[in-house]
Amino acid sequence: GDLVVLLGENTCELGASEYLRVIFGLEEGRPPMVDLDREKRLLDCCLLAIGQGLFSSAHDVSEGGLAVAIAESCMAGKLGFNGEITADIRPDALIFGEGKYSVVASLDEVNLAVLMKIVDEMGIKVTLLGRVVPENFTVEVRDSKGDYKRIELSVQEMVEAWSKSL
Repeated sequence: GDLVVLLGENTCELGASEYLRVIFGLEEGRPPMVDLDREKRLLDCCLLAIGQGLFSSAHDVSEGGLAVAIAESCMAGKLGFNGEITADIRPDALIFGEGKYSVVASLDEVNLAVLMKIVDEMGIKVTLLGRVVPENFTVEVRDSKGDYKRIELSVQEMVEAWSKSL
């Protein structure tokens, strides 16, 4: 039942990403931009929230993007996720982009007000992604044109696929 939030901004950068390599066979593109000030503010925010015991879990968005960060968290906790994300960009770029400066965190809903105060003071964006659920991973991503991607599978299916890969 915990809320799942994205701290920071998903810049949706696909250059040099796993998505391009695995789906399209491309190993090219400009890697994500680096902004050390933004990265430090995000990390300071996370450390403060962790220090106050606000998070049940936290995972950086990196290799594989947002969908992979959530999936890895589900597999580690043996719990599922149910969410719907809307953005003004292509759904595949949103969920598989590897832009820096974002962290997926889960927290009890009673901790949300304190987190919102922290992110406001530090100038960090926060986006509600969905909720932790018992067994399945379901995410639906829509862009402003109505195009969408839906991923749905059991956490057990993800664990089996992951354990059989290199």
